[in-house]
Amino acid sequence: MVLVKAERTHKDEPALLFQLARVAMRLDLRQQALQYASRLPLTDRERALSLFHLFEDDLKALPLLERVAAAFPYDPEFWSHLATSYGKAERPHVSAHVFERAAQLGASVYYEAAEQYRVIGEFEAALRHNARVADARLRQEQRRSILFDRG
Repeated sequence: MVLVKAERTHKDEPALLFQLARVAMRLDLRQQALQYASRLPLTDRERALSLFHLFEDDLKALPLLERVAAAFPYDPEFWSHLATSYGKAERPHVSAHVFERAAQLGASVYYEAAEQYRVIGEFEAALRHNARVADARLRQEQRRSILFDRG
């Protein structure tokens, strides 16, 4: 109740809006949390990244998370989080392509990209990303899985 009263006085205060979104999520008021978060200016990197953690399992938050990633177009961490969100939303086509963008920006998400490409049956793309996985054991296990699925 105190936060709601404070919001009436300080409608556009980013720290307050973020706290209201967090409290609303804890109370399982997802739509209200999304409304508060949507009003946040996307200028603070750490606060913007926190939105991915706050809404990582909320399918209705994908448009907000897309907007957040777009506000930081050259930051691979944002694109990695967005790709993960798409994966959790069972949208592997989009997830694979967003992981690819994150990798192009310098993120080490080759394993994740390969997995999404494997899921959608794009085995050549899966093998291309798998070849760049740093951990040899993990790379070999995934490669076997891709080749088994390919048939």
